[in-house]
Amino acid sequence: MTSTADATAGRLRDPFAVPSGTSMRFALLVVTTSTVIMHFVGSRFGPVPDDVEQRYARYAACWEEQHRDSTGLPSPGGPSAVELCGTDPRQVDLWVPLTGLLVFWLVVLAVYWLLPAWRVRRRRYALLGEESAALTRALEALRERTGCEPVHWYAQPLDVRVSALAFGRRGRRCVVLGGGLLALRNRRPETFEAVVLHELAHVRNRDIDLSFLTIISARVSLPVLVLTVASGVLWELLHGLGGTGSLAAGLSNSLKGLCLVVAMSLTRRAVLRSREFYADARARQWAGSPSALRALFEVKEDRRRLPVRLLRVHPTAR
Repeated sequence: MTSTADATAGRLRDPFAVPSGTSMRFALLVVTTSTVIMHFVGSRFGPVPDDVEQRYARYAACWEEQHRDSTGLPSPGGPSAVELCGTDPRQVDLWVPLTGLLVFWLVVLAVYWLLPAWRVRRRRYALLGEESAALTRALEALRERTGCEPVHWYAQPLDVRVSALAFGRRGRRCVVLGGGLLALRNRRPETFEAVVLHELAHVRNRDIDLSFLTIISARVSLPVLVLTVASGVLWELLHGLGGTGSLAAGLSNSLKGLCLVVAMSLTRRAVLRSREFYADARARQWAGSPSALRALFEVKEDRRRLPVRLLRVHPTAR
């Protein structure tokens, strides 16, 4: 009994003794998103199944006529099947969805790589420099205390909210501080430090890449998700045989697409929620004082929260 209690206490003291579940949840998100993309591209941009069957029947007949003898084996020394009968038409079932999947993830990676610079320009973040030397030194002292990699400090003076955000890509990590948070620095230093530590925890936990890839993939795939559900019935009615059979097949495709959409949405929320839990745990470990963590949750309580636990991203104060 004592050994079990000691082991439990050890886990509570060090929540980072094992890898977080964020990476596994992200892997599940990648698999689910890839399934949605391949399902949509293969069913909408691939060949019509009846056409593939007809072309394969002609291909098989050509093979039987040109390449097989009485033993059922290809004739020795004869020309290949590709030379006489062309490529097996069933191969299109592989390269069409794979091409769509490759294009999708290339777009996601391109947005991820360009997002930091675009975000800084569009939202007009101000880089903290010589005019904020005292603030920069204080922030760098916090960063060195946590052992985080170097970050670029930005300010958004016109944002009155008590907020901060860690973002960026590999080799260029950034933290932007809202004007409301900067104004709070002298009045409530423990709240200011708690929020900054929380963002540095995201940097230290190396979950910025996973979180932004999660958000980007969700936004890039949004049109595909809508079309996957909405076009199931329409596609069958346009290309099917008509009648109740085509309607039933279309509803079946729409339901399958809807299940994938729900699974992807819940997995995306799970990734973001996991990174917030671990960032809070890391910030609590660094701050040492429970008052700093309470101050952090007081800031978060001002945000709108979804009533359903599975849809929440930030943990509750409780």
